[in-house]
Amino acid sequence: MKRTILFRGKVLFDGSWAYGSLRIRSGVRHGIIETLHGQGWDVDKKTIGQWSGLRDVNAKKIFEGDIFVTRVSPKRIVVRWQFDKGIRIGFNISAGRNFHRKEVIGNIHDNPELLKVKGNKYANTKKT
Repeated sequence: MKRTILFRGKVLFDGSWAYGSLRIRSGVRHGIIETLHGQGWDVDKKTIGQWSGLRDVNAKKIFEGDIFVTRVSPKRIVVRWQFDKGIRIGFNISAGRNFHRKEVIGNIHDNPELLKVKGNKYANTKKT
C-alpha cells in the first residue's frame, strides 16, 4: 500500500497553514510548502510537520506536532517521530487498539497552553 507523503507549515506572512510537499534549500532560514496547484509558500521551519498517514476519530489528519487525547484517558500526547538507534521508525501513535478513540485537540504551535496542564507527565515537548 502506497502512503501519501504530506507536510504542513505556518506561512510566514500571515500565519495560516499551508499543506503540500516540502522543499528545503540550503542557506535559507525557512521551508517551502508547494501545494498541489504549484503554489509555493514560505513557511517557518520550526512549524513544519509530516502527516502520520492516520486520522483521528473526526477523520482529521494527524500531523507531527499535533496534540491528541484518547477517549479512554485524559493524557495529552504530542505526535513525534520515534527513533531506534538514530533511525526513524515511525510516529509515537499507532493504528492499534482504541485508535479510533484518539482526537486531535490542537497543536504545539497554535495551542502550547494545552501542554501546561498540571500533572501532565505525558506531554513530552522535547524534540528528538
